[in-house]
Amino acid sequence: MIGVKLPDGRVLQFPDGTDQATMKQAIDRLIMRERADAAKAGTLELQPGSAERAAAMNEMAMAALQVSPVPPEQERTLPQRALELGTGLGAATVRGASQLIGLPGTLDDLINAGLKKVGLIPENVPPSRISGQVIQSALNDLTGGYVNYKAPGFLGGATSTTGELLGGGAGGKVSALGGLLSEGLGYATEGSLLEPYARLAGVVAPAFLTGKPGAFVGDDETARMANVLREAGVDVSTGQGLQSQALMGLEGRLQATDDQLKAFTASTMQQLGSTAKLATPENLAATQKFIVKQMDDAVAGINVIPSTANASAALKIATDYVDRVPAGQLTPRVRGIANEIKAFEKSGKEISLERLKQWRSDIGSLTVSSDAATRTAAHDLRTLLDGMTDEALIAAGRADDIFALAKSREAYRNFIGVRDAASRATAEGGILSPTQLNQSMIRAQGREAYATGTSTPMTDFTRSAAAILRPAPATSPGGVRRISEALPIALATLAGGAGYQAGLGPVAAGLAAAAGAVAPAASQIAMRFAPLQSLVRNPVRAIAETARVAPGLLSQDRR
Repeated sequence: MIGVKLPDGRVLQFPDGTDQATMKQAIDRLIMRERADAAKAGTLELQPGSAERAAAMNEMAMAALQVSPVPPEQERTLPQRALELGTGLGAATVRGASQLIGLPGTLDDLINAGLKKVGLIPENVPPSRISGQVIQSALNDLTGGYVNYKAPGFLGGATSTTGELLGGGAGGKVSALGGLLSEGLGYATEGSLLEPYARLAGVVAPAFLTGKPGAFVGDDETARMANVLREAGVDVSTGQGLQSQALMGLEGRLQATDDQLKAFTASTMQQLGSTAKLATPENLAATQKFIVKQMDDAVAGINVIPSTANASAALKIATDYVDRVPAGQLTPRVRGIANEIKAFEKSGKEISLERLKQWRSDIGSLTVSSDAATRTAAHDLRTLLDGMTDEALIAAGRADDIFALAKSREAYRNFIGVRDAASRATAEGGILSPTQLNQSMIRAQGREAYATGTSTPMTDFTRSAAAILRPAPATSPGGVRRISEALPIALATLAGGAGYQAGLGPVAAGLAAAAGAVAPAASQIAMRFAPLQSLVRNPVRAIAETARVAPGLLSQDRR
């Protein structure tokens, strides 16, 4: 049905396909009949005979066109209005779904129409698939015109557009915003040449503006590392993720922001099993206590007694260490742990839990030594100690504890790197530097393991952060400055000077200068706007997300 709103707020319903001339005649006759009724009631004077003729003509027209006046919105009860809106929403949803189902056929029709126009295919070629319009028309006929029903009024129009978008697969949020915005812009531009374009913009805008940047695309290592950070909760700009210094400059992301470093630190703590957001001494102490308790629980009650092979391996590690390091630079603790393992093997006594904890703590400190040979010996001793513990768990039939111990060991190795990075410069406030943490992780877990990818997953996280969040150089290899704080000053000077030369006066010239000064910052904010980031990061995905409103648009009778 076609709804026509009268000046007094009433809406007349006409069957689909009624031409404007016929509708105008019917409306004129309705007004004539009402004037005739008013004249009969003594409230309006008409020439003799005109009222009877008008009433008769109007009744015939109304019967032929099935026109029924609808009371103004303010006169209808709330249940009546709710029924209208619900009916309109249901019909609109069916229209949108019809266009979604028939979208392949609609696209075929459009393509074939273009091919026919240029003569590439004959005019009589039948459609290959059923279009959305055919489905919609068939359902409308089957339901006696229900599918094309639109509730009257502003809310009716908004509900209609919402249902069409919802049925077309645009999503609930986009559909609701699109319905309200499209109808609002249509109301504001009603009767003008801009109305159809305003309604279209109202539908498309929410689909674009609600877009969020997705994953970085591509098989290269840069995209992979950017996605590692993104999945860990660290927001990465498109310029950073693509490692494009030009785009990073436009975004104002030539170095990591405080928010990014805070998110990086919080994610690091989370991977250690902590809910703390900062790597402060208090938080690290609590985290260490939590991890050590997990390790103690996993090995509680087992008998760890070194075998002859274990003792021999420990002594070999110490001997190789002594052979590689000058006597004055030796760390006695490496030889000390090896000798203690040999002593336990010789006596056949069980190693106490406290002694195991002390060895783990001492070895952890040695893994971040500045001396490469000391770090290598520490890693070898740690591997040996892990093997001894696993052998004891296997002998005790505690396979579940082996798995739990492996997880807590990984967490502790990560903790050693975090603890080391937290003691470095710039980390006093509990905010970790990605580059410093990455270097600490390399020391804690071994360069060979890092280089071959056999270190813990958190090492890859820190490596990704160090690469993606690394500050851009201040100058290019050719010496051209990339980071300039003089740009706002230059633009302010140019804009203010131009305004003064144009005779705008001191106030206007000052405003122009201020606009020039804030222009770079404003453009950077615009470049960081989520929908624009989505478009630049993955144009195909952004366009596809916006195009979800297409079936809903196709189902509409553009008013």
